[in-house]
Amino acid sequence: MNKLLCVLAGAFALSCGAAQANNMENDEYNGWFNGSGPVDHTVSEIKEDAAPFQLVELDGNLVRGIAGETYVFQDKTGEVVVNIPNEVFVGQVVNANTPVKIQGEVRPDMAQPDTVDVYTLDVVD
Repeated sequence: MNKLLCVLAGAFALSCGAAQANNMENDEYNGWFNGSGPVDHTVSEIKEDAAPFQLVELDGNLVRGIAGETYVFQDKTGEVVVNIPNEVFVGQVVNANTPVKIQGEVRPDMAQPDTVDVYTLDVVD
């Protein structure tokens, strides 16, 4: 009886692993992060054809604050509204002249259709 339970538990674990691997392949196909890193984009690419919830990486500057945790991010191709929680700054001091790399997720928003929720922000030397 114990051997049968062990065999069933092992089979279940293997099927869960296979399902997870299949989901990772589908996530990559749909533009989701799969562990290889977010896709480097420009602001104009995001405005033209980014899919909702797509993970992106942008290089540029935070040119101004709008309100609270909402800022305007600018690269060489344009501007986009970004939401950056205070804890993402991790003590880094940033102004309009500080080059930064941000990683986040394109979020659909009725007021600002092209908005990025930022998960990481790094000052670029």
